[in-house]
Amino acid sequence: MILPNFVCVGVEKAGTTAIYQLLNNHPDVFLGHYKEHFFFNHKWSKGVQWYKNQFSQHNGQKWVGDITPSYFRNLESYKRIKSVLGQDVKVLLVLRNPIYRAISHYFHSLLRQETELNFYDIVEHQDQQQFKYYFTQYFNVVDRVTKNFKPKNILILIYENDIEPDLGIGLSKIYQFLDIDPFDFPQGRYNVSYFPRYVYTGDKPRYLEWKRNGYQIPQNTLIWTTGKKSYDKIWMNPKPEFVNQSLVKYAQWTQYISARMCQKLFNEIFLEDCQRLENKFNLNISSWYSNFKAVEYEQAPPPNQFLVHSEPESEMLIETLPIPQTITSSIESSAQQKHLGAEDGGVSPTPEKKKTIFKENMNRQSELRLESQKISQLEQSSSKLEKIKLKLEHFQKRLQEIYSELGYSAKTLSTSLEQNKTEFPLVQPGKVGRGQVFNSDGTLYSQLWVDQPGAHIKIDRWLNARKITTKEADSLHFFVEHGYLVLDLEIPESLYDEIQQTVDYLWKNRPNDLLVAIGGNRSQPFSELPDESSRGLGVRFLDLHSHSESVKQLYLHPSLHRYCQLIYNQQPVATQTLYFEYGSNQPLHRDPFYVVTNPPSNVLASWIALEDIKADSGPLNYVPGSHKLPYYKIPKTGNIILHDSRVSQKEKDQAYKHMYEMMDKHQLQQKPFLAKKGQAFLWHASLIHGGSSVENPSQTRKSLVTHYDVFANHPSQSQRVHSSSKKPITVTTQKLIEKNGWIGFDNPLKKY
Repeated sequence: MILPNFVCVGVEKAGTTAIYQLLNNHPDVFLGHYKEHFFFNHKWSKGVQWYKNQFSQHNGQKWVGDITPSYFRNLESYKRIKSVLGQDVKVLLVLRNPIYRAISHYFHSLLRQETELNFYDIVEHQDQQQFKYYFTQYFNVVDRVTKNFKPKNILILIYENDIEPDLGIGLSKIYQFLDIDPFDFPQGRYNVSYFPRYVYTGDKPRYLEWKRNGYQIPQNTLIWTTGKKSYDKIWMNPKPEFVNQSLVKYAQWTQYISARMCQKLFNEIFLEDCQRLENKFNLNISSWYSNFKAVEYEQAPPPNQFLVHSEPESEMLIETLPIPQTITSSIESSAQQKHLGAEDGGVSPTPEKKKTIFKENMNRQSELRLESQKISQLEQSSSKLEKIKLKLEHFQKRLQEIYSELGYSAKTLSTSLEQNKTEFPLVQPGKVGRGQVFNSDGTLYSQLWVDQPGAHIKIDRWLNARKITTKEADSLHFFVEHGYLVLDLEIPESLYDEIQQTVDYLWKNRPNDLLVAIGGNRSQPFSELPDESSRGLGVRFLDLHSHSESVKQLYLHPSLHRYCQLIYNQQPVATQTLYFEYGSNQPLHRDPFYVVTNPPSNVLASWIALEDIKADSGPLNYVPGSHKLPYYKIPKTGNIILHDSRVSQKEKDQAYKHMYEMMDKHQLQQKPFLAKKGQAFLWHASLIHGGSSVENPSQTRKSLVTHYDVFANHPSQSQRVHSSSKKPITVTTQKLIEKNGWIGFDNPLKKY
């Protein structure tokens, strides 16, 4: 009986299966009856003799190996390996970017039905065992290996450097490490993973397409398909409760994880550990710190027994070419021969037989290369339009299939897409809480999800559930971090002309039902201005949307309201507009200083450029990231509102001083928004912003500001009117105007 003289201790989901499949066919290597023996972690109690029996079919090969990647997470394994195999045993360790290893392991657990959790549920409960299982750090592992074995007997490969770009790089290092001759191996993808899924046919047979192959599944059949035959399951006439449970469970799983989330989790969980790893052991893992990519696995094909139509791979213009079945089957059959030989009394293939098998594989590989060249020629000859059509057809079928599995009809889906609204209920009815103003760290109290610690996770949950588009997800991630968005609204040129005509008309006629304010002065009826002499810097019209159909369209612009809906997670309502023809010279401030909502963090605002903004016109200034800064608490009132009559000028000055101190402390700088005509700037309530100094008073800066709130918390809109002939009064309206499902308040002054 013989024991291994080299061991691969991990890590899981880092290419060890491909290494096993290829080394297992090398004439100088013998890897036992199967890949993973689990002796030094799970089967230690079986004893050394049991372990020796696993290699009883050894046929004189130079190297006997044990490839069990789960050894890496059991620190006791290394002491046991040393005690049984000795200090001179060769140890191979493959490391992979830990966040992608964790994600890959999660998908693997879904395939094996070892977990029913959503990926983000695991992330949010970091004290739970499942989190620790997936998000394993490396430093202690490598440290334990180096303390138990001689440096010359340790080989550490980096998946991103040695396996992923070209498996041959890693194999060459392994050949050199084991001092064996290089051996040709078939190119291709090994151990390909798919996203497992449940499919239920209902009362009619169902036809599915996958990679242009057709599958016919009988009626009232539930299948669990994984892309791996050994895991697939089929239930004929399943109980309705079981079908429902299966489809609900499937709908909760995570299929997509954004690049931003990968980077965030890496920085929070693994960055420090990887830096220690890199510094102490001089490993080249620089690629782990950047170039993060989104993760989305392709859905698994239906089981082959339902295949009714197959087209050659050469006709697939848009799909990724998988590893040839002839090659994978040869490798798998070779391994199966060893398994059968060990279990049924057979004999393991001889080194000569292995060479024959590999020669056959190489011949098949040459045939594949010729086929690939044909595919490439076909792709080059196909027009871009044809490829786009194929992609669109594939996407539409995929989307309808997913919705169908979740119980949505094609008609419902079509209607939903036409309305550009999600079929999933984003709106959560109910008012936002009142009373609390500050968090314990001095930041503004907020019930908005964008201000909560799990905001990025929520975005990826929505994207995974297809509540939002990828573009919306990227924008929301940006908003959470920076506190603003820039949107291109594509406004028709006629709207700008109509707005300018309306403004010119209003200056000539100065109606009584439109408020204006000049500089820091209070708002007054337009009719009380004697002439156009005050037309210039600092003048703003309040609620111009009541006098201009074009302004009303911008007031209820669907793109702005859509993002407000997503940020509020409730029905938004536009509350007022402010029109500026020239720069405002308004100092930097935060909206809750002057705009009252409950809670004060609820206000959102947009600024639309109605012309190309020049640098000397006093463009909008903003401070990225400032929405996360603490506020100054006014002693007399206990809040942050500055236009309260109880707040002295000294306290106002102190509030502004505190704001600038916080900017300096966190090294935040203001930036000008030199917008192009039609660009919109949507910002968080607490984002510091203002109008920069106007260097050219004759240069216009035409723009429109709109404020928003949660409709459930803002049932009416009020306006304070300061007239020279009357006492100040407050006018209120509950009247709403609507366009394409988006709403805003009418001008309260229509009652004046």
